[in-house]
Amino acid sequence: MSEPAATISSGERILVVDDSKVQLFAMSTMLKKEGFDVESTHEPLTAKNMIEQKGYDLLLCDLIMPDMDGIGLLRVSKSKRPTMPVVIMTAFGDRESAIQALKEGAEDYIFKASGDRERDEFIIRIRRALERAKLQKKIFDYQTHLEQMVDERTQELKATQDQLVQSERLRSLGVITSGVAHDFNNILAVILGRSQLLSQKIHDTDVSKDLDMITRSALKGSATIKRMQDYTRIRKDERFESIALNSMLEEVIEMTKTRWQDESNSLGVTINLQSQFGDVPLVSGDASELKDVFINIIFNSVDAMREGGTLSIRTYTEQIENTLWVVTELSDTGCGIPENIQSKVFDPFFTTKNQHGSGLGMSTAYGIVQRHRGHLSFKSTPGEGTTFYVKLMAALFVQQLAPDVARAKEVGPPKPLSVLVVDDDEAVRTTLVEMLEIQDHEVHQASSGKEAIRMIEERSFDIVFTDLGMPGMSGWEVSQEIKKRAPQTNIVMITGWGSQLDKEKAEQTGIQRILPKPVSFDEIVRAVTDFGLPLKS
Repeated sequence: MSEPAATISSGERILVVDDSKVQLFAMSTMLKKEGFDVESTHEPLTAKNMIEQKGYDLLLCDLIMPDMDGIGLLRVSKSKRPTMPVVIMTAFGDRESAIQALKEGAEDYIFKASGDRERDEFIIRIRRALERAKLQKKIFDYQTHLEQMVDERTQELKATQDQLVQSERLRSLGVITSGVAHDFNNILAVILGRSQLLSQKIHDTDVSKDLDMITRSALKGSATIKRMQDYTRIRKDERFESIALNSMLEEVIEMTKTRWQDESNSLGVTINLQSQFGDVPLVSGDASELKDVFINIIFNSVDAMREGGTLSIRTYTEQIENTLWVVTELSDTGCGIPENIQSKVFDPFFTTKNQHGSGLGMSTAYGIVQRHRGHLSFKSTPGEGTTFYVKLMAALFVQQLAPDVARAKEVGPPKPLSVLVVDDDEAVRTTLVEMLEIQDHEVHQASSGKEAIRMIEERSFDIVFTDLGMPGMSGWEVSQEIKKRAPQTNIVMITGWGSQLDKEKAEQTGIQRILPKPVSFDEIVRAVTDFGLPLKS
């Protein structure tokens, strides 16, 4: 008993090719009755053109034909429409021709129907060929989709890896930068201290002018070092406030107006600034530092638009998982950043401004945003422009800062005190000693922590000035040991690490004041005068 025919087809398009017009008509009629959409031709070369111009769900062609046989047409079909199934039919086939057809990519090799049984089997095999082709297409499409997904994930992983490499490189540079900054602070401490000491002793006008110039240069160098430290700083003594970002950006726009408007106009260049501020919540941070970030970005955008252009600033919120971010987007229509230097934009000392730039602007901005637990990134297309994204977390509560009542404390002139200076760097130590001696204090010095502890055991001091990083015993340990032996002693730490130090740890170890190097003569006077003030940097 023959297998029953399948249900009526949903109109798959079949091209039938047979050089016998009688067979062609019979085959086409049979397929049409089964619901197929049939086109036919008795000329193989015409079939070749039809395959190239149209798409079919299946090609059904005779094996033996003049001009081009079924195998030849099969090859043409596979070259033009590789996913279209081809069924070879014949009335006089043999084993070898069947094997060859299947090797060439035929979906099936069947005999022409000559009776009802053969007709049913013929239709069933045609349908099976179509079903297999559909399944193969689904597999192909799914495989293509998977390959696309893998490619996308690979690109995402590569981008993440690049970011991790960049982050690690910046971290390493940060460690180096922080160490260099510390060493330079020690050098500047001596230069600044000695120049101010000489200013106290010498009253010659010309010499005083030279000393003032040295002092100003040392202070300028100190400001540069501070910017380097800002790049890597993760302060433990941060006292952030709640900031209305839109209002602050309006201030920044006004502050930079002389640059993007007045200066540009004087050069015959017009820069239009457009702002679109969304309804965003407060952010928590240091307003002064955040202003520096936006000023740096705006100045870089202005430099990139030497022929004029548009600077657009907008704010909006972005929810990522459970965190609400406030995003500031700054876009310019400038020259863009070349692809080969985009990975260096946040590197310290990297600049494209030759002698006009220090290369610390964007690295400092990056460090500030990182310290605010935010993200600073950019997208740039050479010749089209650059967009910077500053993401800051929304403030969950307003942090009320207690007023520093100690600053308003009225103090009289300092009385002579007994002071101990602890620092392993002789130049820094002797400079500080002379600064204190010129104020008529009784000053003693120690070149190590162990020596300082021995002196504490022998006598008492009103104030101890100690360095942080010393061989053998750190400033933290010195402070702890002093407090054990003489808890009434006031301790001031002077260090090149500045406000990077942990306020909580400082309080736990008994340190009452931190002064960042290079420390000025006035800061020493003030520290001695009000050594009882709360810790500040």
